[in-house]
Amino acid sequence: MKLQRILAAVLAAFTFSAVGLFAAEGSKPAGLSNPIVEEPKVDQPVDVAPFGELRTWENGKDIGVLWEDSRDIFKVVVVFADAKSMPDPNTVKLQYWRSTWPQQRAPRDKLAGSGSSGWLNVGDWFQGEWKDADVKVSPDGTAWTYTFKPINETEFPDLKKFPAEYRSTLKLRLLFPERAPAISALQTFTDSVWQEGGALVEWGGNEETPVPYDGHAEIYNGHIQKVSILMGSKMKMVDDISWAGTADKVWTAGIVMTYLYAKPVAVNSFDDTIITIRTARHSFSFLGKGFKSNLMTPDAEYKRIYIRDIGVLIRGFRDATTYGEAEKAYSNAVKCLYQKVGEMPEQTLKRAWNDMPKKDSRIYLPLAVEGGRQHFRLLGDGNVQLDTNWQRRAPADDTKRIDRGANMYVSFEIPREGAKNGASLAEGVLPIATTWYEKSGVLYSEEAFATTYSGKLPNHALSPPGTVMKSVPSRTMVPRM
Repeated sequence: MKLQRILAAVLAAFTFSAVGLFAAEGSKPAGLSNPIVEEPKVDQPVDVAPFGELRTWENGKDIGVLWEDSRDIFKVVVVFADAKSMPDPNTVKLQYWRSTWPQQRAPRDKLAGSGSSGWLNVGDWFQGEWKDADVKVSPDGTAWTYTFKPINETEFPDLKKFPAEYRSTLKLRLLFPERAPAISALQTFTDSVWQEGGALVEWGGNEETPVPYDGHAEIYNGHIQKVSILMGSKMKMVDDISWAGTADKVWTAGIVMTYLYAKPVAVNSFDDTIITIRTARHSFSFLGKGFKSNLMTPDAEYKRIYIRDIGVLIRGFRDATTYGEAEKAYSNAVKCLYQKVGEMPEQTLKRAWNDMPKKDSRIYLPLAVEGGRQHFRLLGDGNVQLDTNWQRRAPADDTKRIDRGANMYVSFEIPREGAKNGASLAEGVLPIATTWYEKSGVLYSEEAFATTYSGKLPNHALSPPGTVMKSVPSRTMVPRM
């Protein structure tokens, strides 16, 4: 039964439609027939092909896998449907999609800072090129096994301190000289390994009356082994991964599930297993690595997960905490800042605005034309600074005129202390910034906005020169009563 579920999951992953996330990239291959499925085993490498989609890009001359997230592939195995259709290994290329890796990469051995993990460009499906991988191929009957040689041997010899024997990519394929032959398996292995996990998921703790919780379990980067009803639940199994029944705070319900989850070797990896519980009432997800199914070993990452807002408790097999005990522990715990703010009475916008502490310094207002390379800073005192970063990164005719080392700065002699700022939107599209200050009964005001000399929006990166237009300071007498 377990192998049947795995086969069904793989067949579902390899049965593609023309809609959804991957529809715009490649097309459905015709060369995969009756895929051979090996049951995953604990401590064995993870095959991530079932968690991507099979694709062809060269009118049937290739067959490969496309992933939503970048994967570190260490080994590729292809099994041909029959020996007669096997081509000469020397005529077949194993290629991977090279977008930003390996020149730009997240470290595998340590955590990346918030800037690196949040803003690092790990590539995409469209900007890049297919790269011939430097590989060793080992034929064995109808199966070929590919392993990678160090990337700095022939592919990128300039990366002398990076002898990676894997390829990090969003797409990978086998390119044949003619139409791709029929294959019965295509496996792509990372260095993550399978581990056994298990969790007890309980719900209904917030319901005043019995509410239907019909639903099912899903898993990404993992394999569900068994789902059963949590003891005492007013529910029944519909099929291997689905259930039906009700729950309330007097009689909570839930499931017990065991699964295989991926344990990544790399600190920064997209192989982590995500389990999603979908019910008629609520849906939620959690990391599979958080819980062990073996009663003799400690739980891996979490003691429990308590989602009070939707009345859900997730715990490991060794944790006997009841829903009531979890609620009591939550109520007695030290409150975080978000909880304290949430318990405050509602206040008016005026009071909230006035209670905001004054910042130590005033930030500039950015002004630029859509798609333009000239970015201006309107400072708090009305002065203007030209940020020349983009003119240097994308040189054009204007670069030589601004290439003087420092950013250009224009002063209008408005005192910094006492100056006030505001902004408006002219005709609903043009941002106009205003700076003003009052002295001796006279109100001085200036307006500023960005435009191009031609008055037309740029249509390419090397845009024509732009400017910030500033009105001549106007003076208005302020009457004194």
